[in-house]
Amino acid sequence: MNILPGHGVLFSLKSIGIFLVGESGTGKSETVLQLVTQGAVLICDDAPELDINNNNREVTGSCPDGFHGLMHIRDIGIINIIDLFGQQSFKKQQSIDLVIELTQSRNQSLSNIHLTPDYKQWYYNTQHENSKHKPDSWGVPGMKIQLSPGRNIPLLVLTAISQFACTDQQSTHNIKQ
Repeated sequence: MNILPGHGVLFSLKSIGIFLVGESGTGKSETVLQLVTQGAVLICDDAPELDINNNNREVTGSCPDGFHGLMHIRDIGIINIIDLFGQQSFKKQQSIDLVIELTQSRNQSLSNIHLTPDYKQWYYNTQHENSKHKPDSWGVPGMKIQLSPGRNIPLLVLTAISQFACTDQQSTHNIKQ
């Protein structure tokens, strides 16, 4: 197992672990806060610890001690979602099933986001880009959501998660047949 720090917000919705990443100021925490009011569960804001288990090719994120239930919301400060929304709004760890990147880029594409072999950064393998890195078998599915004024980012993230859940269920159903 390899433990490394991550930068983003890790949460769970519909039993799916989502790692929301993006540059500072893109609204990751505010997006997850909105989703927590709709039933999402926070694992860790800003810096989850990511554990790569090479035996079963699973990436699990957890919240470091001392940060349980805490979120930093720009212009408000540190909030405790357990105090605000109850214990059911937080859990300590979750496997990561989907990575969503909030980006200013116009190159939005469904992609597979992977960690580099040295476990230091996510990299992309898409049909539209030629990555110099070859994907490894523990890649985590992912996508980009482009930010622009007027877009309802929490709704788009929720829709992406719902679409992923439907696609994942269809894949599982097809495998069983």
